[in-house]
Amino acid sequence: MRVLELYHFGIKGMRWGVRRNKNKMDGASDDAKAASEAKAKVKKGGVKSLSNQELQALVKRMNLEQQFNQLKPPPKGKAAAKLVSEVLLNVGKTQATRLANDAAAKQLAALLKR
Repeated sequence: MRVLELYHFGIKGMRWGVRRNKNKMDGASDDAKAASEAKAKVKKGGVKSLSNQELQALVKRMNLEQQFNQLKPPPKGKAAAKLVSEVLLNVGKTQATRLANDAAAKQLAALLKR
């Protein structure tokens, strides 16, 4: 008769099929890691928990990321979506104006017949 033994090498409370990411910031630069740590510190204890240097570095990093996102060209899908939304908005405005003019003309004609 064979006896089977089951060994568990997982982490208590860990779900099946869910892998734990040991280091989320593997490919990040030192500045990005420092900014991430500062954001976590702010989230935990507020802005007052940062030193002036940490706060200045965080603000500088966030400003640079924001500027970069504004400068990079939008993906092709977003540009097409923006074009379609602008066209639909213009068509909607035109139709709304036309309906308002028709309604005003009918009301004016009704008032003039009295």
